[in-house]
Amino acid sequence: GVATFENEGGWTLEEYRQHLLATNYDGAAIEFAPSRRSWFIISGTRGNTHFYERVSFTCEGRFINSWALIYPVAERAFYDRIVEAVARSYSPGEGRTGRCD
Repeated sequence: GVATFENEGGWTLEEYRQHLLATNYDGAAIEFAPSRRSWFIISGTRGNTHFYERVSFTCEGRFINSWALIYPVAERAFYDRIVEAVARSYSPGEGRTGRCD
């Protein structure tokens, strides 16, 4: 899935990261979770499902951009290559017009 939405709750990057970990990934085995100034990744497994989600805060935190891929652990060899290709070329948006509005 792909989403961009206004940060109406005024989340900080770390608050939103903790929220996702507690709600979407509770009980998961997190394998990869780097966090930088304006983005983070959460990747791991829960049961027979693997997930990779990247979240970026843009426009001084006014917008939250995310993309995620969720797929069967048994098919990781195939889907991990897709994740790697998207991750290499991904660049978050800058609002509706490209000017952070």
